[in-house]
Amino acid sequence: MTMIPVYCISGLGADKRVFEHLVLPGAEMIHLPWIPPERHESLPAYAARMAAAIHHPEPILMGLSFGGIMSIEIAKLIPVRRIWLLSTVKQRSEMPGYMRFGKYLPLHKLALLFNPHRWMGPLENYNLGVENQEEIDLVTAYRNAVSPGYLNWAINALINWDAPAPPGNTFHIHGGKDRIFPVGLAHPDVVIAGAGHFMVHNRAAEVSRLLLDDLR
Repeated sequence: MTMIPVYCISGLGADKRVFEHLVLPGAEMIHLPWIPPERHESLPAYAARMAAAIHHPEPILMGLSFGGIMSIEIAKLIPVRRIWLLSTVKQRSEMPGYMRFGKYLPLHKLALLFNPHRWMGPLENYNLGVENQEEIDLVTAYRNAVSPGYLNWAINALINWDAPAPPGNTFHIHGGKDRIFPVGLAHPDVVIAGAGHFMVHNRAAEVSRLLLDDLR
């Protein structure tokens, strides 16, 4: 049986553990890790460096949250079979207003001086939609491990992302209660009712079924 390569890109500051509950028979899941950004590196330049680690022709790219945006940028550089988008957006207009406004009034730069990801854990957990202690422990580990330099670069890249139109060849799954990227703006192909931003972990069986249906 020929395995289909699926390159998985996690959310901002996360890693492959976020995909650990997905079950995709027939897919070879390959985690594409985040790399340290270079000083003042553009999003397209960063995407090109990440794409250099892809060694299969026309793979599927699976991107979660900020990883979905990175998947879209990588797909501009190499041929891909499909882009699977989870809990993310396909173009700038699908972002909530505060993210789009941040491009013109970057208050996040001031906030980052106080390292909010360490002391705003309960609010972030609520926004992410984590549902049990396992997930609280996982996102806490992410917060404690993320590099401030990477975090600053990633937030800047996110709020300045300028994609005027959605790409083709995508399959977009979104949670009906996503508090990071509201579903009413995101225009996904499929909505999982009641699911939040962390649906890839706590609704993994349903996400897996939908992805397998798309794979067939």
